[in-house]
Amino acid sequence: MDIVITGKSALTLYRQMRAGKLQLKAKPIPMAFVSWEKLDGKQVRELSIPALETSGLFTVDRPLDLRVRDTRDRVRLGTVVCHATTKPLPGGSIVELTAPWHSADLLPLEQGCRVLMDSAPLMILDMAGQLCEHVNNGKMSHDVGIMRLTELICEFCGTYARHYLNPRNGEMAFEIEPATTVSEVREYLSRVRGISGIKLARAAVALAVDKLASPMELVVYAAMAFPPRLGGLHIQDIRVNEPLNLSVVPRGTLAHQQLTPDLRVGDRPVVVEYNGKEHLKKYRVRQDKNRAQDYAKLGIYQYPLMIEDVCTVDALERTLRDFVDLLTPYEGLSFRARTLRILRDRKNRAARQRLLDTYL
Repeated sequence: MDIVITGKSALTLYRQMRAGKLQLKAKPIPMAFVSWEKLDGKQVRELSIPALETSGLFTVDRPLDLRVRDTRDRVRLGTVVCHATTKPLPGGSIVELTAPWHSADLLPLEQGCRVLMDSAPLMILDMAGQLCEHVNNGKMSHDVGIMRLTELICEFCGTYARHYLNPRNGEMAFEIEPATTVSEVREYLSRVRGISGIKLARAAVALAVDKLASPMELVVYAAMAFPPRLGGLHIQDIRVNEPLNLSVVPRGTLAHQQLTPDLRVGDRPVVVEYNGKEHLKKYRVRQDKNRAQDYAKLGIYQYPLMIEDVCTVDALERTLRDFVDLLTPYEGLSFRARTLRILRDRKNRAARQRLLDTYL
């Protein structure tokens, strides 16, 4: 019997794993090796739930979301919510949970009983289905649904993870390996047919980007790259956390061996660096000063931002105007006219407020 964790339970578990709170690994498996036989209620109740609770994955006040093949395969347990999979899932949908030590030490299940989980792309698709339901019920606008899903994709494809219990305000993990990439999610979605939320998911992945290092970088990126109806200036070719080529710079010229700007438009000599609260500490102030000096030696202007530069519509618009001014000498007057027209439009201003309300 295979137990497949899905829904909010899978997302909670995955965030714990990415943050290093749980020493578990997700091993991809072919869909053919998933046993979709009917769950044994007694096994689930007596083996799975106690094992997962003992390992700290879940508690009795949070039901465990399990994926089953058909509505007839659901089990009636107060500690379990079963979600029926009514459409065929493509390969890459399910992963097996493994531990660096003997798995029985963590999940003492009967022989032949595996604990599986939705893969990152399937979690994204599952979230798309939930958001699509909110959109159809009028609880959420279509644009907010796209932005919410893009937020999750960027988290999975970035180097940070939100807190597993309090994703909006809890402590996050940073400088971790991405769970997947935008291209992998896009390829997975291309193989999905007839599943609720697929259109919303494809619209969101078209906006997502790899290697964002924090949610605030997403705010800055979105304000610059998203289309106007979603609150952005629709600036093309924004590169995120892409190291500069310093191989042609003589050794000893710079204080840094590597410079990786948060955001940069193409190869333009203007970079954006978002500085969080950590940058107020004395040692970070010195580091930031040295970094700015190195950029200057390369003929690159560093545009530093902090939370107060983007936390309100007025502040965000001032920041965007400054950025347009810096890019105009390289992008031309037509670029300036287009972006300033977007900034002046009242509908777009409302969209920028919606963007901030969604992401902050």
